[in-house]
Amino acid sequence: MKRAELLAPAGDYTTLIGAVNAGADAVYLAGQQYGARAYANNFTDEELMDALHFAHLHHCKIYLTLNTLVKEREFDGLDAFLAPLYEHGLDGIIVQDLGVMRYLRRRFPLLPLHVSTQAAIANADAAAMFGELGAVRIVPARELGLTEIRQIKEQTGLEVETFIHGAICYCYSGMCLFSSILGGRSGNRGRCAQPCRLPYRYENNSQEQYLLSLKDMCTIEILDEILDAGIDSMKIEGRMKSPEYAAGVCSIYRKYMDRYAAYPGETFSVSRQDLDMLGSLYVRKSLQTGYYRKRSGRDMITLEEPGYLPTDEAIRSDIRERFLDAEQKIPITMTVSLHVGADAVLVLTEPDSRHSVTVTGETVSAAQKNPIDSELVRKQLRKLGNTLFITRDADITVEMEEGCFLGVKALNELRRAGIELLEHELLAQYGRSLPEPVPSENSCAKEDSALRIKRTEVAPRLSVLCTTMEQLERCRHYSSVHRIYLDYVLYEHLDPGVTSDAEWFVALPHILRQDKTERFRNLVQTIQNDARIQGVLIRDHGEYRICSEQTALCCVADSNLYAMNREAISALYEIGYREFTYPYELNRYELADLSDCSGEMIVYSHIPLMCSANCVRKTMGECNGADQGCSIVDRRNKRMDIRTCCDHCYNVIYNSVPYSLHGRTKELDRLMLQRRRIELYHETGEETQAILDAFCIGTPFPAAPEYTNGHFNRGVQ
Repeated sequence: MKRAELLAPAGDYTTLIGAVNAGADAVYLAGQQYGARAYANNFTDEELMDALHFAHLHHCKIYLTLNTLVKEREFDGLDAFLAPLYEHGLDGIIVQDLGVMRYLRRRFPLLPLHVSTQAAIANADAAAMFGELGAVRIVPARELGLTEIRQIKEQTGLEVETFIHGAICYCYSGMCLFSSILGGRSGNRGRCAQPCRLPYRYENNSQEQYLLSLKDMCTIEILDEILDAGIDSMKIEGRMKSPEYAAGVCSIYRKYMDRYAAYPGETFSVSRQDLDMLGSLYVRKSLQTGYYRKRSGRDMITLEEPGYLPTDEAIRSDIRERFLDAEQKIPITMTVSLHVGADAVLVLTEPDSRHSVTVTGETVSAAQKNPIDSELVRKQLRKLGNTLFITRDADITVEMEEGCFLGVKALNELRRAGIELLEHELLAQYGRSLPEPVPSENSCAKEDSALRIKRTEVAPRLSVLCTTMEQLERCRHYSSVHRIYLDYVLYEHLDPGVTSDAEWFVALPHILRQDKTERFRNLVQTIQNDARIQGVLIRDHGEYRICSEQTALCCVADSNLYAMNREAISALYEIGYREFTYPYELNRYELADLSDCSGEMIVYSHIPLMCSANCVRKTMGECNGADQGCSIVDRRNKRMDIRTCCDHCYNVIYNSVPYSLHGRTKELDRLMLQRRRIELYHETGEETQAILDAFCIGTPFPAAPEYTNGHFNRGVQ
């Protein structure tokens, strides 16, 4: 069985050193831009180069996290940021944004691409699609069980990296707008304010509980099961955490991964002492094994205040002494040859890599008075000072004839030259040549002014997403509605005789799990055979890959597939999507940068703040397998509705107030958006009619306590 990689986090240089010293095979870290932990210390450009050199000399890999969504105007800085890292052998880059992925594949063709857990890959079809786009590794959604992960790996052949320790988000990563909408700090941009860690009340209960706060994950006791599943990289969460945390956790997992490899077949067990140590390192009061063995459950949620347990100072001190304060050196061997009349020759070898270098020095002379002896030679060669190398007397071979002489200064110069050359050779194996820049090939290139003028003369087309029959009845007879998106649950219960003059699309599930793909294929086959349906609204890339097997369907990428920049839009078109939806996190100026790309913009909805594998009703002991829905109330007495999608086993938590751009007609017109979408959730027929009239003929918007313009004005950090 292939040896699994142990992947550790590093939020700063000290943490990097501790992780490497504690046995990490690879470390993931970020620069001071484009990373999904904007509040970690992160690495300066100079520190990133130093980190690469340090890690590579210790045979450790460095993966750069570039796993945020990138706005159009931010692309200019990518090349200057990445080029030197690419040339010096960056081992991989973790990405979420399809546009970034497209750009990297073209500009840095030898750079291994790893798809972040932020992409919410939950099925083999989505993983395979990313593989076709150039990814060599995926980090699937943390919500997957071991069986699902094993199936994805077997069906795609891609490397799989999964989290084994640390904090877990309540939401599928990359499908969360909670922090973004409530406070303008986007989790997709590395600035999550963690509103899921706050208290909420369930329905009409008076008791506040931490309903959305998952316990931290610790899988050390089921590590053998995870390794048996063939996972390639075992990832520790925690770039915001201390050096002691990273080194301490890494050391324990290193110990048991090595023990498992050395004694296959033996009963796997973990000592109480090691469990206690893991339990004392920056964890939220109690631990659980994540989703590897279960779909969801009350025992995964903290419920009470999710503060951190105190860390034993004696443990922290021990970790610092072993991994942070002690400078771990790279052992080398030396062979020196000293013969009268010949140049001094020194051979240095780094046994782990079998790299060897040879340097020559001054000519050895015959001794006039005091010949040098082997002990003096060894003494001078051992003086490796603040270099990363170390050698012992037993590892130094001196081949020297009697009566020869070489000065101490010459010996020192010989040693220094050898060390410099060895370091250079060890690092040179990672080097790459940077290709010439390739011009952008965007599928949504700027249109000429004549066409832009022509477009302003065409009224934008209106789409409406319906979730109830009452809403559909109002929409299918409304002449201004060009397209109707039928929520997939509504579609499955729709009478075959119901029709409309508008074109019909089916809005598919928000997440497609590996174990639900056969059910989903049956739904797609039904849609394909239904003459009323022209296309589908895709929320999961795996859905697209399955739907693309039915070539007659027009596939529209929904807002959560994040067309944040022209490269991403081009990537979607190249995959095969025919249309896309602008994300919620673009403001009007950023939309203007992309408006000629002809996407669809949501102008009214209940913004989905979270899509979660865990179920609030189940946490409260009320799950009965029926789509009954529920709600939670925050500290400001704002009620957030929750849709329980039991057939696909996920929750969607909606914002407490509607999002609406009514009254913004002139600004929307200036954007020249050719398609606008209204998304309905629990609106009655009368409310549906009033909303349609407000957007189509300018009647007063339905009275509501309040609504939000989302990010249309403010945007996100």
